[in-house]
Amino acid sequence: MVAVNSAEHIAMSHAIKIAQSNDAPIGPNPRVGCVILNSEGEYLAQGYHKGRGTRHAEIEAIQSTDLKLMGSTAVLTLEPCLRLDRDTDCTRELIKAGIKKVIIAQVDVTSQSRFGAKYLTEHGIEVINEVMLEEASALNPWLTIAMDQQRPYLRLKIATSLDGKVATNSGSSKWITGIESRNLVHNLRSESHAIITSVKTTLLDNSSFTARISDSEMHLQQPNLHLLGSESIPLDHPIFNAKREVSHYQSIELDDVLQKLWDRQELSVLVEAGPKLSTAFIRSGLVNELFWFTAPIIIGADGLSAIDTLGVNDIKEALRPHLKSHSRIGSDFLSIYQFAVSA
Repeated sequence: MVAVNSAEHIAMSHAIKIAQSNDAPIGPNPRVGCVILNSEGEYLAQGYHKGRGTRHAEIEAIQSTDLKLMGSTAVLTLEPCLRLDRDTDCTRELIKAGIKKVIIAQVDVTSQSRFGAKYLTEHGIEVINEVMLEEASALNPWLTIAMDQQRPYLRLKIATSLDGKVATNSGSSKWITGIESRNLVHNLRSESHAIITSVKTTLLDNSSFTARISDSEMHLQQPNLHLLGSESIPLDHPIFNAKREVSHYQSIELDDVLQKLWDRQELSVLVEAGPKLSTAFIRSGLVNELFWFTAPIIIGADGLSAIDTLGVNDIKEALRPHLKSHSRIGSDFLSIYQFAVSA
């Protein structure tokens, strides 16, 4: 790797710092910071991404100043996007601004952004990669894992009684957990590019699977919804009330679904489903994180269990995800587990 000077190294530290600003996203878009220096190593501009639907860090920096940027150096925590299917993108805006050198911490290998550095080099711009890579990768651990595995980062949400039931024997489940847990689920949805569920769950729960701030207010950006199953969905179902894409896959392997989402740049995915689909994802080895909400109620053996058959015959074969955190959410508890994901 080509060495950078002290001013450029300090600028990268600052870009990483501003990427962690309080109003920067924790998902579904990555945290990204940008600092622009002149030839003397002095700051000309800076910017960071504030979330889906807002300008990217490079554009924030370029548009934050009236100073001439010709011949300057851009220091970025993540490789700039290149979207040749659109009128412009961050890579071409850097070229247009007259940037002559780009220093990148983390290379972006997602399907629609992986050639930004190559494009810059082809247009005569010096590019240096992997400066403070470890620190920048820690900004978006979910994205780093997604890029390593070349498929979306997958979170699975399950909410149960103390005895592991998701519903009574009649199918009653509203509500097992309290309002605080349900609000947190809305946050999880807002931090996801997409939600995967089954048609059966959608019909049984009559849920819209939207991300809400309150009963009367939805988040501006909604996760796309992907339904799995052969049943049909009425066009007046609540899932169609939100401004987002709804896809229906009637017969498809889970790997193929995730590949389609990866190709669509849907990199952070939340699974909210019944026992059958949840278990299928667990058995597939595709789950990265498990969010397990437990409410202080007991339903009994005739209730519907959260997890279907896993084929465990010996206790040594039981799945043992790593407990990341355990916290109280109102009257409920939330345990977050990390899975060792199959390649």
